[in-house]
Amino acid sequence: AAGSPPEFLADGGEVVVEEASEDDKKDELWYKGMWLSNRDFLGYFGAAIDLVVPTTEEEAALKGGDNVTTDDEISSTGVHRNVRKGFVLVNAMSKNSGAKWNLEETEKRLGVVSKDDSMA
Repeated sequence: AAGSPPEFLADGGEVVVEEASEDDKKDELWYKGMWLSNRDFLGYFGAAIDLVVPTTEEEAALKGGDNVTTDDEISSTGVHRNVRKGFVLVNAMSKNSGAKWNLEETEKRLGVVSKDDSMA
């Protein structure tokens, strides 16, 4: 049974390890691509707790624009739509080789760059 520890697959004390199917291999790569190490989690979490999120244009101007982007989610006030609501939503994962997700926004907003790689 895929996902079972080898000791539970054994009959009569002999360890039997089944070869992973192609689907299992694809799943493993997918999960390794979004892996988050404890060290990277603590870095992101600490930065998120300390993050001051402006909720008005004036607060954003006082902050110096560090927390404001110029992408298409910016309103006419110049403040990101989620920032106006008092939160920022970012994706956090380690810097995994071959990952399909982009961490640029997370790095920009939190000022943290992940260090670990599930493939290393």
